[in-house]
Amino acid sequence: MTQPTDRPGIDHITSDGLDQLYARLDQAELDAEQQERNYRALMNERTSYREGWKYEQQRRAKAEATLTAIRDALMNQSYLTSLDETIRAVLDQHGQTTA
Repeated sequence: MTQPTDRPGIDHITSDGLDQLYARLDQAELDAEQQERNYRALMNERTSYREGWKYEQQRRAKAEATLTAIRDALMNQSYLTSLDETIRAVLDQHGQTTA
């Protein structure tokens, strides 16, 4: 036996409306979770690109310094027997491989 309440009963139309509202609420929560995942993925991708860009800038600066040193060595170190030896000597000074 059910206990009587002071609240009015819910008819089928109201029940269907509530079901639709709950379904919309569930969908909105799923959409919000998806948006958060997309945002986090975008931020991670941006961080990766930024780190890659910084790495490339460091590589570029090191390469420019090495080329400048080679040019300077070619102009100033004429006592070496060959161009090849000059380039190898400068690369060795800058920790670059000559292989």
